[in-house]
Amino acid sequence: MKLSYNYFMDNMSEVLKTLRSVDGWIIDDTKDKILITNIEKQYPKIDILEEARAWQVWMLDYNSKKAINHRSRFRNWCKKATEFKENNGKSASGYKQTGRSHRNAESEGHGDGVEITESW
Repeated sequence: MKLSYNYFMDNMSEVLKTLRSVDGWIIDDTKDKILITNIEKQYPKIDILEEARAWQVWMLDYNSKKAINHRSRFRNWCKKATEFKENNGKSASGYKQTGRSHRNAESEGHGDGVEITESW
């Protein structure tokens, strides 16, 4: 489905409005528009507006002790969202949340190994 130019521009305006509401975002029209255009091209499987809203909420609770580059952080968020979607909701790193491993349980004096579960 090919989207119209007007839809793209309206969507970009809404995405930028959302991103710029994040505390610390330094507004630069040229950089911001290039960022959104590149993300739309690189990660076509995600809804960039939905990801901007999710990132905005996540940033409300994120307190960094160091300076961060918001544009890079959002681009990485979109990259991870694409990987997550492509891997059916699993991390692209292959890490599975399994709880404690049996070796860890044994080494802490908790008796024989425990069964490892695939998920909680």
